Amino acid sequence: MKNKIKIFGIIGFTLICASILTAYFTIYYVPVLRIEDILSAYDKEPKCTGLSIIYPLDETIFPPEIISPKFIWKDENIKSDTWLITIKFHDNKELLTFITQTSVWEPTDDMWKQIKDNSVERKAIVTIIGVSRKSPKKILSSAGISIMTSKDEVGAPIFFREVNLPFKLAVTDPAKYIKWRFGPISSKTPPPIVLENLIVCGNCHSFSRDGKILAMEVDAGNDKGSYATAPIEKEIILDKSRIFTWSAFEQIKDEMTFGLLCQVSPDGKYVAGTVKDRALAIYRNDIMFSQLFFLIKGFVAIYDREKKTIKSLPGADDRTYVQTNATWSPDSKSIVFARSRDKAFE
Repeated sequence: MKNKIKIFGIIGFTLICASILTAYFTIYYVPVLRIEDILSAYDKEPKCTGLSIIYPLDETIFPPEIISPKFIWKDENIKSDTWLITIKFHDNKELLTFITQTSVWEPTDDMWKQIKDNSVERKAIVTIIGVSRKSPKKILSSAGISIMTSKDEVGAPIFFREVNLPFKLAVTDPAKYIKWRFGPISSKTPPPIVLENLIVCGNCHSFSRDGKILAMEVDAGNDKGSYATAPIEKEIILDKSRIFTWSAFEQIKDEMTFGLLCQVSPDGKYVAGTVKDRALAIYRNDIMFSQLFFLIKGFVAIYDREKKTIKSLPGADDRTYVQTNATWSPDSKSIVFARSRDKAFE
């Protein structure tokens, strides 16, 4: 009798364990994730949508020396928890594939080099496919873009202004929230800070073509029309000898000038800017568009750095239009600018 009880006990225990294991695998079993299964399913349903690639943008062209970007996307299908990234090159010889369980993917240095080497002036098609890890043979979402690598390098470090967003925060304390950095796009470390603690607005800046002259808006001496030009040196000092004011332009009196959206000529001899201007600025909490800014009045004038004179640009000084965003041709002989009719004169 004891042996029977013992046998039945063992059988019962075995059955209980089997039931537990069955339940466990029923609930927690995850099929083996096979890339070929996902690709096969995608070939049958290539038009599945619901996924948006936020970065890079479609048809982005990368400089050859730039570090790897982060591919970022948003998947509207809440069941998607695994994504397959595929990269197809023009020769169709090799398809690169990568699996991730986050909606951000950054290629390794070796991967990114391979991508760039195979997309020089030719499109590489990037496709991101969303699936559930529990049922990877069903496509839940997808999207695709093309990217390309330029044969031409940037070839120089970049000087840029770093502003904490939203922009209205920076306006309250520019010395705290605005910095200028300078560095190459090939570096993975943040570019070093070369200018900070500027208590006034310092904004639009440009360089001569040879990189020897810096031109920059600076609100010096409580004058919103102040503008600085200086030779590039290890330490640049913007004193009175290097600052002029667009406010000195008195062709039309009793109208203020800020001197907005200015640019030094490639040869470094002149500066084109918008005078007798008025702009509309709207600050918003939306990080993507935290400042809306556009001119509603103004025309283009030219500052001669040698003669220290300011004259209006013929053809860009019609008071019935708003004329701004003057941009020089590479040879410094021509200027293209934006123009729109001033509603006040209609």
